[in-house]
Amino acid sequence: MKIVYVINSIKNSGPNQVVEAMVNGISDRNDVIVVAFFGPNDSAGAERLRRVGAKVVVLGVSKRHIITKGTRRLRAYLEGCGVSVIHSHGILSDIAVARSGFGQKALTTIHNNMPADYKSTFGPIKGLLYTTLHLLYLRRIRLAVCCSKDGMKAIRPFVRRVTFIHNGYGSESTQESVSIRDEIRATMGIKPSDRVYLYIGRLSKRKNIKELILNFRVSRSANEHLIIVGDGEEYEYCVENAGDGIHVVGFKDNVEDYHRVSDVYVSASLSEGFSISIIEALSKGLYLLLSDIPSHREVIDIDPSKYIGTIFSNGNFSAKKDELVKSMGTRLTPVNYHQKYLTQEVMMRQYEKLYKGVL
Repeated sequence: MKIVYVINSIKNSGPNQVVEAMVNGISDRNDVIVVAFFGPNDSAGAERLRRVGAKVVVLGVSKRHIITKGTRRLRAYLEGCGVSVIHSHGILSDIAVARSGFGQKALTTIHNNMPADYKSTFGPIKGLLYTTLHLLYLRRIRLAVCCSKDGMKAIRPFVRRVTFIHNGYGSESTQESVSIRDEIRATMGIKPSDRVYLYIGRLSKRKNIKELILNFRVSRSANEHLIIVGDGEEYEYCVENAGDGIHVVGFKDNVEDYHRVSDVYVSASLSEGFSISIIEALSKGLYLLLSDIPSHREVIDIDPSKYIGTIFSNGNFSAKKDELVKSMGTRLTPVNYHQKYLTQEVMMRQYEKLYKGVL
């Protein structure tokens, strides 16, 4: 079975991390091809794909020409490669696949809550136009797979063939030795006994980073720290309003170091698909303190019998943080949760069943 994954470009982003996890998690990588229209912007990511056996093809089309010239080049490539199943990612790739004439051999992963995220990103008018356009082309693709139940509910009234599979990321969870953890903390002026909260991601209005900083400043105990890793339009605000115990470190390649020093992953996001950052945090043994949105609740509700964190809403951040501190067990509990429900292999066993249905 020859699988062709179609993406805009190979770059360091959440959807691209999912594509990489799919390639790593699939049972047979002998006939896996990743087709990008332009780039790669992330040469290391392209090399990782090649190392695990995937063929990487770049069609040499700019982003603005994906749905015109890109469609023609994609059609020509697919006609010549003997493809069994096409798996596209992102609105432009979905449109190109639908227009190529191969839509009935294709499924797509929807990486966001489409109406909410497009409105937040592009504004109400453009957001509605993008949502309408994307939904129209999804009707020409065999199956749409949302990464959360919430995302599926948002588009089900408009797309007949839709389901959901939670994102998975990583395979073997790792726990660092206490000595490494303490050494890294020392470089940041954090004591071994202090409690560290971590956020990794875009610093934007949709991620509600201002509210996160405000909540933490008001509720912080003397032995608590918040590390914010990322960049975006709210970066300057974060730096200027950090206050005691809040470390704004900007964009970093070595996010593993920040997982090592942290105890809790925290997010105040207003909308998410199914966050790779949260899945990765669980794999490193971090507990979760998350805003009250459907996709965050989905993570915790996969198995309510296992305590991996809690949900906060307006006005109760401090109380929920205290509740979490009292309820946390060892780092092994989040690790085991990840291993059972959210690895790339767990995700791909579900997708492989769908691939067989496309054949």
